[in-house]
Amino acid sequence: MSTAIHTQAQDTFTVGARQYRWHEGDGALPARAAALSGRREALRSAFYATVIPGLERRGAVRQLRGVGPRGGAARAHWVTWMAPGDARPVWALFVPTGRVSAEALGSERPANDGALLAAWGDGPLMAWVSERPALQAAVREALRALPPWMADGVCSADAAFPLRVVRV
Repeated sequence: MSTAIHTQAQDTFTVGARQYRWHEGDGALPARAAALSGRREALRSAFYATVIPGLERRGAVRQLRGVGPRGGAARAHWVTWMAPGDARPVWALFVPTGRVSAEALGSERPANDGALLAAWGDGPLMAWVSERPALQAAVREALRALPPWMADGVCSADAAFPLRVVRV
């Protein structure tokens, strides 16, 4: 597990008619997120091994949309799963391998086109974010055009990516 150096970043931005405050760095994480920091890799694995199969068993509907105000083409795409009775989706942000430089992927570049998991979460909570700077950049870019299920903001629970976006 690598140790990230966090800096303070705070500004405001607008999506549609809504204004948000972006707070990244020290103080952006909820206190309980520090307790989860030792489980980062387990959370990544749980997404594929436990979360998705559990959603499928519950009859979740999967939807795919591009990043942006109209879901247009971008360098990443959202996938959401909503099971009957769920109030909010489980989501993942994927970045096509062709949009990530060979240097950023190193020896892990797949032989075929595919998509890399950049982040996943449940409604307004980010459970896990990739440690790769190129994928973190894609997460930052995607969150500047918040999807509908994050209309009130989003908060990271991943100590490697301390971020909170709050609707003002």
